[in-house]
Amino acid sequence: MAESLRGPAFRVPAFTVPAALLALAAGGGCATLPAAQRLTPAERGIACVLMRGLSMGAGGVSWEQDREAAARLSQLRETLVWKPLPAVLHCPGGRRHVRPRGFADFLDGFGLSADGRRAAISGGFQYAPLMGGGGDCYFERTGSGWRRIGCIETWAS
Repeated sequence: MAESLRGPAFRVPAFTVPAALLALAAGGGCATLPAAQRLTPAERGIACVLMRGLSMGAGGVSWEQDREAAARLSQLRETLVWKPLPAVLHCPGGRRHVRPRGFADFLDGFGLSADGRRAAISGGFQYAPLMGGGGDCYFERTGSGWRRIGCIETWAS
């Protein structure tokens, strides 16, 4: 009954560890999101600036009412490269919980044009299974920072 620890029952078959798991263990970030879809430090900085004071909750944003202006903003959406926002965004002023669990206001996407002159934040609110809404807010870089050029509602329930 006193079998050696080196006996056959304790041999472990060879196995491989997925590269994504190794990257996570090494502190490489989220293993489920490809690197190309993660925000770069520059994009994170822009997102932090754009989110300051932005609330996509009910009554928090004025949705564009003019059909032509809404159509122009909607076309702008296709020119941006979109990436998902993390649940917690680390900004210079501290951490921001942009995708809380449960029913709440949330921000979930960031878009940036190839030339870096236009950007957008998407988000909304959900207060019950069939009570929510949301859209995109678009911004343009100016000499002194970023200016909101409009918000369009993209869904409601």
